[in-house]
Amino acid sequence: MRVVHFAEEYIKEHPTGEVAVRLDRDKAHPDAGYTDGQKLTDMFYYMLGPLLPTRHHTMTVRVRQDDGSYQYLPVQNTGDDGEPDWLEDFQSQAHEDYETALWDWPEDEHFPWPESLADWETGDVGQWFENTELGIRAVEIDTHRLLVQDTKAVESIPRYQLTNSWTRGMQFVMAGGTMGILAAINDEVERSHVANISLIFFVIFVLHSVTYQSVPSGFIILLQIATATMLSLAYMAIRGVGLNINTLPVQSVGVGIGVDYAIYIVDRIRQEVVDTEDIDEAVRRAVRTTGMAVTFTATTIVGGIALWMFSNLRFQAEMAQLLVILMIINMLGALTVVPAFYSIMRPKVATALLNEDQMEALEAHKELERQKGLRDD
Repeated sequence: MRVVHFAEEYIKEHPTGEVAVRLDRDKAHPDAGYTDGQKLTDMFYYMLGPLLPTRHHTMTVRVRQDDGSYQYLPVQNTGDDGEPDWLEDFQSQAHEDYETALWDWPEDEHFPWPESLADWETGDVGQWFENTELGIRAVEIDTHRLLVQDTKAVESIPRYQLTNSWTRGMQFVMAGGTMGILAAINDEVERSHVANISLIFFVIFVLHSVTYQSVPSGFIILLQIATATMLSLAYMAIRGVGLNINTLPVQSVGVGIGVDYAIYIVDRIRQEVVDTEDIDEAVRRAVRTTGMAVTFTATTIVGGIALWMFSNLRFQAEMAQLLVILMIINMLGALTVVPAFYSIMRPKVATALLNEDQMEALEAHKELERQKGLRDD
């Protein structure tokens, strides 16, 4: 990750060609505080980027001077400066090049042009640059697509820039190979991890709240699995277990297992309330009965999975280590967090099966307990 970071910074700060055109995501200044609006937006996009609209990009154009330094040239915005006269011709040439590239591209290889560039309109353009002296036209489409036309080139056709950068002359780009593939995988895992877990949390919360007809119960379940997930991530940080393509799906599986244990306890509480007409007693019975079954089930599964930790295969060892931690934490959460908050919050799901007479008896019992507490005070 450090190598990739510094390589990207070097490429950005040290263009080697005569002219450099780039599209970069808007970000806060490195010295900005955590209360800065742009900094907060950075954090929000870091956590939930895949679920949010594409962040705004800014086009920059730099020209090399005689002393080797680079001077920035102004970039126009269609909102302020309107559309340039050459844009329609630029669009038709770009579409023609897209069709030609698609026709000539081998069927068994990935086509680099995005489908959105097959039929883009002039209204999709946000920023543009033209310099007749340099012979360059550049267009930003949908804030994150860059097309550049070099009129001094042999084939003066608008070309899609996969790296969101273009340089006249030699240009550094991130390479492939083992390190390049690993860097791309790590970047995708880091980018999508929080969004993936957040989607899982949201689905569990909605389904549980609808099924049990209780939003507070959904929040209790959400609290339990979120606590377990955060503790497992803390354990990974302490133990140095990397968040990679092996451990990312294990996190999702662990959440699914953890919510099972919690639902077992919730459903038993719901059933015991009918018999006891007292939530606290129902919680105690649920922990003594279903809690014992949850403990036995989790212990048995953990005992089998723990043997994988001694495997020489890194995937098996890391997956087993993380699964064991996730299951133990989720088991403890189901036996402690869920019963405790059910006793405190007393959601309606715990009384949903009571008939009218039982509800009246339960309310009378609560009133007696309240009056007793007042007398003791």
